[in-house]
Amino acid sequence: MRAAAFLTLTVLLCTDADGNTLSVITEKSVNALCGQEVTLNCRFEQPVKVVEYYWYWRHGNMTETICDYKNSTRKSTNCSYKNNQDLLLNIQKVSPSYSGKYICMLMADSGHGTNDSQLHVSVCNVQSISPRGPPNHACAPESKWIIFLVSFTAVLLLMSDPGI
Repeated sequence: MRAAAFLTLTVLLCTDADGNTLSVITEKSVNALCGQEVTLNCRFEQPVKVVEYYWYWRHGNMTETICDYKNSTRKSTNCSYKNNQDLLLNIQKVSPSYSGKYICMLMADSGHGTNDSQLHVSVCNVQSISPRGPPNHACAPESKWIIFLVSFTAVLLLMSDPGI
Protein backbone atom coordinates (compact mmCIF):
# COMPACT_ATOMS: atom_id res chain seq x y z
CA MET A 1 0.00 0.00 0.00
CA ARG A 2 1.39 3.36 -0.97
CA ALA A 3 0.67 6.37 1.19
CA ALA A 4 -0.08 9.64 -0.47
CA ALA A 5 1.48 12.66 1.15
CA PHE A 6 0.10 16.13 0.81
CA LEU A 7 1.97 19.19 1.98
CA THR A 8 0.39 22.55 2.53
CA LEU A 9 2.42 25.36 4.06
CA THR A 10 0.88 28.17 5.98
CA VAL A 11 2.58 31.40 6.97
CA LEU A 12 1.46 33.45 9.93
CA LEU A 13 2.76 36.97 10.24
CA CYS A 14 3.25 38.36 13.74
CA THR A 15 4.15 41.90 14.64
CA ASP A 16 5.88 42.98 17.82
CA ALA A 17 5.51 46.38 19.50
CA ASP A 18 8.24 47.88 17.30
CA GLY A 19 6.42 46.86 14.10
CA ASN A 20 8.93 44.13 13.18
CA THR A 21 7.19 41.33 11.30
CA LEU A 22 8.07 37.70 12.08
CA SER A 23 6.96 34.90 9.77
CA VAL A 24 6.17 31.49 11.23
CA ILE A 25 5.89 28.66 8.70
CA THR A 26 4.35 25.22 9.33
CA GLU A 27 3.11 22.27 7.34
CA LYS A 28 -0.63 22.83 7.55
CA SER A 29 -1.55 19.18 7.07
CA VAL A 30 0.69 16.20 7.86
CA ASN A 31 -0.21 12.57 7.06
CA ALA A 32 1.54 9.78 8.96
CA LEU A 33 1.41 6.00 8.87
CA CYS A 34 0.43 4.20 12.05
CA GLY A 35 3.47 3.04 14.05
CA GLN A 36 5.87 5.40 12.29
CA GLU A 37 7.81 8.37 13.60
CA VAL A 38 6.73 11.86 12.56
CA THR A 39 8.43 15.23 12.94
CA LEU A 40 6.48 18.49 12.88
CA ASN A 41 8.38 21.70 12.12
CA CYS A 42 7.59 25.27 13.11
CA ARG A 43 10.02 27.68 11.48
CA PHE A 44 10.84 31.35 11.61
CA GLU A 45 11.54 32.69 8.14
CA GLN A 46 14.68 34.42 9.48
CA PRO A 47 16.96 33.08 12.23
CA VAL A 48 16.12 34.63 15.61
CA LYS A 49 17.18 34.07 19.18
CA VAL A 50 14.25 32.28 20.82
CA VAL A 51 13.71 32.82 24.54
CA GLU A 52 10.88 30.31 25.03
CA TYR A 53 9.01 27.78 22.89
CA TYR A 54 6.01 25.50 23.33
CA TRP A 55 4.14 22.78 21.47
CA TYR A 56 0.46 22.27 22.32
CA TRP A 57 -1.83 19.44 21.17
CA ARG A 58 -5.51 20.15 20.61
CA HIS A 59 -7.65 17.03 20.29
CA GLY A 60 -11.38 17.19 20.70
CA ASN A 61 -12.13 19.96 23.18
CA MET A 62 -8.88 19.49 25.14
CA THR A 63 -5.56 21.29 24.76
CA GLU A 64 -2.46 19.71 26.28
CA THR A 65 1.10 21.03 26.55
CA ILE A 66 3.33 18.50 24.78
CA CYS A 67 6.67 20.16 25.45
CA ASP A 68 8.30 23.47 26.22
CA TYR A 69 11.77 24.95 26.31
CA LYS A 70 12.37 23.16 29.63
CA ASN A 71 11.26 19.59 28.85
CA SER A 72 8.89 17.20 27.11
CA THR A 73 5.78 16.19 29.05
CA ARG A 74 5.14 12.94 27.14
CA LYS A 75 7.50 9.97 26.88
CA SER A 76 6.94 9.44 23.15
CA THR A 77 7.79 13.03 22.19
CA ASN A 78 10.87 15.20 21.97
CA CYS A 79 11.09 18.84 21.00
CA SER A 80 14.08 20.98 20.19
CA TYR A 81 14.99 24.35 18.70
CA LYS A 82 17.68 24.10 16.03
CA ASN A 83 19.72 26.58 14.02
CA ASN A 84 17.94 29.59 15.60
CA GLN A 85 15.14 28.90 13.15
CA ASP A 86 13.40 25.49 13.51
CA LEU A 87 11.22 24.28 16.38
CA LEU A 88 10.89 20.51 15.90
CA LEU A 89 8.43 18.15 17.55
CA ASN A 90 9.33 14.48 17.12
CA ILE A 91 6.61 11.93 17.94
CA GLN A 92 7.53 8.24 18.00
CA LYS A 93 5.21 5.34 17.07
CA VAL A 94 2.14 7.40 16.24
CA SER A 95 -1.35 5.92 16.31
CA PRO A 96 -4.71 7.37 15.21
CA SER A 97 -5.22 8.68 18.77
CA TYR A 98 -2.34 11.13 18.10
CA SER A 99 -4.36 12.84 15.36
CA GLY A 100 -5.25 16.46 16.04
CA LYS A 101 -3.98 20.01 15.81
CA TYR A 102 -0.43 20.71 17.02
CA ILE A 103 0.25 24.35 17.83
CA CYS A 104 3.73 25.84 18.11
CA MET A 105 4.52 29.05 19.93
CA LEU A 106 7.89 30.79 19.71
CA MET A 107 8.89 33.79 21.81
CA ALA A 108 11.98 35.66 20.66
CA ASP A 109 13.76 38.81 21.74
CA SER A 110 12.31 40.53 18.68
CA GLY A 111 8.70 39.31 19.04
CA HIS A 112 6.69 36.12 19.00
CA GLY A 113 4.93 33.82 16.59
CA THR A 114 2.46 30.95 16.58
CA ASN A 115 1.08 28.57 13.98
CA ASP A 116 -0.32 25.06 13.75
CA SER A 117 -0.20 21.73 11.90
CA GLN A 118 -3.02 19.22 11.61
CA LEU A 119 -1.74 15.63 12.06
CA HIS A 120 -3.68 12.77 10.45
CA VAL A 121 -2.58 9.22 11.36
CA SER A 122 -3.71 6.23 9.31
CA VAL A 123 -5.65 3.37 10.87
CA CYS A 124 -3.41 0.62 12.23
CA ASN A 125 -3.53 -2.82 10.61
CA VAL A 126 -4.54 -5.51 13.08
CA GLN A 127 -3.31 -9.00 12.36
CA SER A 128 -6.17 -11.43 12.32
CA ILE A 129 -5.86 -14.72 14.15
CA SER A 130 -6.92 -17.79 12.23
CA PRO A 131 -9.79 -19.62 13.98
CA ARG A 132 -8.19 -22.95 13.01
CA GLY A 133 -4.93 -22.06 14.70
CA PRO A 134 -1.45 -22.21 13.20
CA PRO A 135 -0.81 -24.55 10.27
CA ASN A 136 0.39 -28.05 11.09
CA HIS A 137 3.78 -28.33 9.40
CA ALA A 138 4.06 -32.05 10.22
CA CYS A 139 1.77 -32.81 7.28
CA ALA A 140 2.46 -31.84 3.70
CA PRO A 141 -0.05 -29.51 2.04
CA GLU A 142 -2.95 -31.20 0.22
CA SER A 143 -1.54 -30.42 -3.23
CA LYS A 144 1.63 -32.42 -2.48
CA TRP A 145 -0.46 -35.41 -1.36
CA ILE A 146 -2.45 -35.30 -4.61
CA ILE A 147 0.73 -35.22 -6.71
CA PHE A 148 2.14 -38.11 -4.66
CA LEU A 149 -1.03 -40.22 -5.14
CA VAL A 150 -1.15 -39.56 -8.91
CA SER A 151 2.56 -40.44 -9.24
CA PHE A 152 2.17 -43.58 -7.08
CA THR A 153 -0.86 -44.71 -9.13
CA ALA A 154 1.09 -44.23 -12.39
CA VAL A 155 4.00 -46.31 -11.06
CA LEU A 156 1.63 -49.10 -10.00
CA LEU A 157 -0.02 -49.08 -13.42
CA LEU A 158 3.35 -49.30 -15.17
CA MET A 159 4.48 -52.11 -12.89
CA SER A 160 1.28 -54.07 -13.52
CA ASP A 161 1.59 -53.80 -17.31
CA PRO A 162 3.24 -57.09 -18.48
CA GLY A 163 4.39 -55.49 -21.74
CA ILE A 164 6.98 -53.27 -20.00
